[in-house]
Formats: sequence, C-alpha cells, structure tokens
Amino acid sequence: MSPEGGILLAQGVSPGTDAGTNAESPAKGDMPPLTGLTGFVLPPPRAHALGWEYAALRARRGCLCEPLPLRESLPTAEERSSRFRFHGTGLVPPSAPVASLNAMIPGFEIMEGDPRMELEEAVSQFLFHCRYEKNLSPKTLKAYSIDLRQFTEHLAKHLEITTLAAVDKVALRAYIKSLFGPLKEKSIKRKVATLKALFHFLEREDVIVVNPFRKMDVRIKEIRRLPRTIPLADLKRLFKHVYRLKNDHPDPDSYAYRALARDIAVLETLFSTGARVAEVCNLEDKNVDLRRGRVKILGKGGRERILQLCDEEALAAIRDYRALRGKEVEENGFFFHNRLGGRLSEQSVRAGLRRYATGAGMGGRVTPHMLRHSVATLLLEEGVDIRHIQNLLGHSSITTTQIYTEVGESQQRRMLTMRHPRRRLRGAAVCS
Repeated sequence: MSPEGGILLAQGVSPGTDAGTNAESPAKGDMPPLTGLTGFVLPPPRAHALGWEYAALRARRGCLCEPLPLRESLPTAEERSSRFRFHGTGLVPPSAPVASLNAMIPGFEIMEGDPRMELEEAVSQFLFHCRYEKNLSPKTLKAYSIDLRQFTEHLAKHLEITTLAAVDKVALRAYIKSLFGPLKEKSIKRKVATLKALFHFLEREDVIVVNPFRKMDVRIKEIRRLPRTIPLADLKRLFKHVYRLKNDHPDPDSYAYRALARDIAVLETLFSTGARVAEVCNLEDKNVDLRRGRVKILGKGGRERILQLCDEEALAAIRDYRALRGKEVEENGFFFHNRLGGRLSEQSVRAGLRRYATGAGMGGRVTPHMLRHSVATLLLEEGVDIRHIQNLLGHSSITTTQIYTEVGESQQRRMLTMRHPRRRLRGAAVCS
C-alpha cells in the first residue's frame, strides 16, 4: 500500500525474543511476527515524512507491552485522536472506521477498552472505582474530584484536549508546569499523585495501552517547613479572653451566650486532645463520655483512637456547653452544632478562632492546626515520650511526629545553656 493510503505505525515484540529494533521497510521484506501491538494511523503527509518505524517492546502482562517509541517528532493532535490498540499488524487507510479493521486485515483484533473515550468519562469511571470499589473517604473523593476537574478544564482550555487518547507526556508536562507558582510543592505533589492514580487505574482496566507516567520521572522536592506554634503566653491570653467574655456576658439565655459556650468547649477540646479541626467537628454525641472523661475520635484512614480529657476546667466547659444545647441537636448525632442545629463546620471554627485571637491581642494568623502543633511541642518540652504524642495525634508513622523535636525552643535553649562548649570560654572577652 502506498503512503497515500496512510500507514499504521506498529510497535511490538516477537514471541520468545528479547527487545530489539527492526527498522526494515515492509516493502523490502516480510513483516516480523509481532504480538501485543500498539500504534496509531498517520495521515499521508506525516506517514510519508516519517516513513516506517518499528520499536521493539518489553513484554508486560501477557500481550500488553511497554513501548519504547522511535519517533522523530511528537504526534499532532490529529494523530493523537486517531490512536488505536491492536493485536496483529498491517497497513490501514487513515479514514478506516474502527469497526471495519477486523475485516480488512486477517488476524486483526481490537483489544478491550476504547482509547477514543472522552476524558471526563474516564474520570467518572475512576471516581466510581474509588467510591464503590475502594471505599475511600468523602474527603479523599472530594480532593480527587477537584484535582481532576481542574486537570480536564486546563487541558480543554489551553491544549484543546478532550479525549483520553490525546493525553500524553507533553500534555502532562504542560499541566504540571502550570501548577508551579500558584501552588506550594505539597499541593502539586498531591495533584500529581491524583493523576498517577487515575492513569494507573485506566491502564489496569485496559482503557489505555500504557500509563504515560511510566516514562516520566516526576519527583517534586518539597521544602521541609517546621510546624507553626502558638507561644504559651499567647495561649494564656487567648483562654483568659474567651472566659472573660463568657463571665461578662449580660444574657445567659441568649443564643450568643450558647454560641460562646460552644466555642469555648471547641477550643478546650482542640487543645486538650490535639485533634484535627475536622475530627472535632465530626465528633458524634455517642462518642463523648464526660462521666469517664474521654472521647472517641475517628481520624484519617478510618482509624479510631480514644483520647482522655483530664483537665477539670476543660471538662467543666464541655459539660456547661452540653447542658445548654437544645433537644433538636441530640437528633442529628453530632456533638458540636451550629445555630440551625446542624453540624458545626470547620470554617466556622477557623473564623471564630481568628476573631477571639484578634480580641486577645495576639499578633499574626492563628489557626486550629496551630493549636495541635502547640500541644505536641509543649508535651515534648515537658518530657513526654514521643510514642505517646504519636498516639495522641493519630499519626500512622513516627517520622511525622518527629518533626516536633525540631520545634521545641525552650528545651533547645536549656540544652545549649547548660551543655554548649562556649560556656567553657567565659572570660575571654575580659581584657587583661
């Protein structure tokens, strides 16, 4: 067949042979017996320019192969949109419909999956898999959905890519490059991990031939930042301020007073347990045992942990809040609630903490997670074993907890004051 009919550039490996390259034109000899082929149809001008290219593959998972392409240039959008997956080999007109390929070439068989699938459909299948086959948490599903929606919107807007077959290493590199600047390294790594999970799923389900990340080395170095903590003096001012507001409130029967009592109970729970703000907001009423002074927290990864409430002032504040709650709150199951009787949101806690921190005269931005960091750091400075701190915070790995060993300023100061060798040189600055 002449180049005017179009050429299917095939890639494969012969059964029982090692990877190699056969660049001989079919016009000069018989085609090698390749199996597990992948390829795409080039329009006549491109086919004539590039000629015949054969790249041997390393066998992977039976008949599927991992390509080592020999290309002189990157495929165009038209080429990417006409990519197919085959068993067998042969010459194919570029306008041939997929349904007629089996009839045109003996031994030709289309593999399972549809590489012409829309990218949004592929994302929908992946999210279905994550929800019903892996049973991932709602927060993970929400993060995946946001990351993949931003990915598909970027490809459609900037690269005019809407089909799955058109997504290659060039498109992925362009998208990853666009993430630098507006996002921090940690966020970029999460978005890249989401894409890797997506294409790993599509490859395993035979929707695509080869995961494009298989030939990419994406390792984003993340800056190691120390946790931000709140000084102990500022914590004292914050607690004194909120309790002063409660004691001086003119109307104990108003909703404003009940909301203040709730905010104090949230603050005491956050600081007493070192829990994440989402864990406190999702705390269920049945998991709060004030008689025994403990709460059951459902943390990341569906891991439960029981934390003790040992401070009497903290327990008194939580009991006071529970006594002020309305009966309608007991029906929704959550311990902390908003003014409509629903679950208290994380954003409400953050906004309330910022408001109280400003009223207490604390400089800088204060977040609930800084309370968590402060608890861990202060416990470490008191000599608490790091394993107990790990269990309190719900860390799955001790290495995550070890970051707090680098934050304890007072402990470091005591150590350097008592042990640093500079103390042996005292008197050197005195002139003789």
